[in-house]
Amino acid sequence: MLDHVRTHEDYLSFMLPRIKSLFLEKPGQVLFYLDAALKAYMLNLDGGIEILEGCYSKVFGRPADFNPADMLRSLVLMVSLGVTSIPTWVEMLMYSDVLAILSGFEQARTPSVGAFYDFWNRLWLEDKRLRKQCKKRIRKKSKKPKDAKKREKLPNRRPGTVDRLVRSFRKGKFFSTRRPERL
Repeated sequence: MLDHVRTHEDYLSFMLPRIKSLFLEKPGQVLFYLDAALKAYMLNLDGGIEILEGCYSKVFGRPADFNPADMLRSLVLMVSLGVTSIPTWVEMLMYSDVLAILSGFEQARTPSVGAFYDFWNRLWLEDKRLRKQCKKRIRKKSKKPKDAKKREKLPNRRPGTVDRLVRSFRKGKFFSTRRPERL
């Protein structure tokens, strides 16, 4: 269930005072993530609010722990910083107050790995039944046929082919001679 999605103005009013106060405490950490801070400042997700609201129910279920715009902003920051693992990113959010604030989360309350994967599954608009069908279609790799040793004949790939041809000739079935290359 989702109450509302945070707009860009609300995000800026949340982020700017916290970053300013954090700059007084830890200026090196804030300056280290200055490029990420500028990207987060300019990243306006207001155009995607309708899409994010469509991924959540307005009536049923428990309220979402974290705002979907903040979750998406956090994933964008993760990619822009070159982090490719969600568990690694969650650990970085836990230990870096700057990244937590830039993502739109409180310093002591950041999402878990499961929360990110749940958000990802909500955004991914795939029918789950199709995924199950694709998993059923996957086959195991067949064994590579053994090569013949020196002065040995390769084993037959389809044993019994000659026997079937002989039986069909005895029954009176003959092949068409219109396409001799197929014989």
